[in-house]
Amino acid sequence: MDLVNLYNQGLNCREIAPILGISRHTVANRLKRAGVDILPGNKYRFNERYFQYIDTEEKAYWLGMLAADGNIHKSSRRGTYKITLSLKEEKPDHLRKFLNDIGSNKPVQTRKDQFRATASSKYFECDLIPKGIVECKSLILMPPVGVPDNLISHWIRGYFDGDGSVYFSKDGKIKVTFAGTHEICEFINSQVNNCGNIHKNKNIFMLRFQSKNSTKIIEDYLYYNATIFLERKYLKFRQRSKY
Repeated sequence: MDLVNLYNQGLNCREIAPILGISRHTVANRLKRAGVDILPGNKYRFNERYFQYIDTEEKAYWLGMLAADGNIHKSSRRGTYKITLSLKEEKPDHLRKFLNDIGSNKPVQTRKDQFRATASSKYFECDLIPKGIVECKSLILMPPVGVPDNLISHWIRGYFDGDGSVYFSKDGKIKVTFAGTHEICEFINSQVNNCGNIHKNKNIFMLRFQSKNSTKIIEDYLYYNATIFLERKYLKFRQRSKY
């Protein structure tokens, strides 16, 4: 088995040693020669190559949420990239799912009125940046790259859970909106036969679904075969029948 892959899957030097039949010091030395940064004490570990290939529902979903509501920042001192996902209205459970999916043992952080999940890796430069997760992306974000067609709906659901909303108007009609660049709004709309309407709001574009037919189309698209989503938004759609 490949030593670097074992380390990137979250195993520390002490755990890798008996698998390969070598000492943990030999493991550490070989990792260093391979250019792997070993965290002090291996306190927090995760699969640093999680986003290398987007080949599952979960990877597509989290990539979409990072595109909408994530932040990426390069550390000039360490040469690594740090990603941050923040949620204000949710319990920390959803961010724990994210950390669990990337194989992280790091706890969710609490900062004032929001929860945060973070991870740092030099591999984000080649695994996330080419897929559109860049610094200061809110006004320049483009449609997803590296996401197979059969997983696009999961990427869009992740994006919706980050930068979308569903609510009921005063007359009891359900409304659905996405916020983003014009390119993102056009891309999402194209996936549902352009049944939404795009409007500009200052520097941000809004994709709106307002009719009974269009809101049902986007709901069915978002949640078809879905196993991961923000429960709060999903339940709002489920309330449709009450009105």
